[in-house]
Amino acid sequence: MTVQSKEASAAKAKSKWVYFHMWANITGICVLLQARPMLMSRNLKGNAAEVARIMSYMSAGVGMLELLLNPLAGQLSDKFGRRNFLLISPLVNFFNKLYVAFNPTLAALAWERVIDGAITTLGGSTTCAASLSDLFSGQELGKAFGNLGSAAGIGALCGSFISGRLLTRNWSPENLFQLSAAFGLIQFIVDYNMVGETLSKESRSKKPISFPNPFSCLT
Repeated sequence: MTVQSKEASAAKAKSKWVYFHMWANITGICVLLQARPMLMSRNLKGNAAEVARIMSYMSAGVGMLELLLNPLAGQLSDKFGRRNFLLISPLVNFFNKLYVAFNPTLAALAWERVIDGAITTLGGSTTCAASLSDLFSGQELGKAFGNLGSAAGIGALCGSFISGRLLTRNWSPENLFQLSAAFGLIQFIVDYNMVGETLSKESRSKKPISFPNPFSCLT
């Protein structure tokens, strides 16, 4: 086996765990698609309009935090590597979802939605895409992005199916948050042991860290 073929095999092996990470992230999110509004409705005494209003504010909060964090996180991952950022997401999800499971207040739900939403994007699709860019180029990179999208789609199917099945079996929304927390912990353990660093030390940025303009994408 030539050096080039060995490198290609190593890249494919690493990419499989990036796909796993993406699948696990989306599965954990979709398990809670019904549980979160159910808990919010309970807190707001069934006021559907108020639930919708607050959930829209939460989504806006996620977007704002992503706008601020993503450019800085890109610099940090270029400097220190991708693996650390992939590990952040499931660990943060574990603690926040466990907190909500035993303290399902409106404030706890808002905190979990905004922080976990932003961190999951940061340590999910953003860093996964960067990791694949480290491993592949050209047509192979296009195929890798396609596989990443497929992993996300399968995760959405798995999470939604699990959520629907368990709710029909008298699982409470708190139980689903407990399940999502346990899933996040398992994901962290698997990621810690199996996900490898994709950015070589030679390729890491030597530039000093600066807080970039998050609106530079518009210029």
